[in-house]
Amino acid sequence: MGFVTDLVLKYTGESDWFTLDRPLIFAYRAGIGDVNIIVPEGFRTDLASIPPAVTPILPVNDTHMKAAVLHDFMYRDQMVTRSLADRIFLAAMRELKIPGWKAWAMYAAVRLFGGRAWEKNAAKA
Repeated sequence: MGFVTDLVLKYTGESDWFTLDRPLIFAYRAGIGDVNIIVPEGFRTDLASIPPAVTPILPVNDTHMKAAVLHDFMYRDQMVTRSLADRIFLAAMRELKIPGWKAWAMYAAVRLFGGRAWEKNAAKA
């Protein structure tokens, strides 16, 4: 379980946006068995949406980037519930060996503040 592929990004040239230069695959053990979540090549991401005041403690470009891209994809695609997307985000950070305090802080942030992004993406569908 965990990330099967590396994160390969290409800068888009616009602000903080990147695209995946090849698919990012995360193998996850769900109640129904093993599931691969595939973030497709060309997916557009801003990595982690971390407020500037917090970036000295939780930088955008850090070891959690794979998990952040996976989470962005799940929020846009909405193939799972928001709650499950957030739990998979936490599981991905654990797989990446993110320190517990940091993983829980980021998980808490998406649980508390991710609703608006989720609803915005739902409205586009």
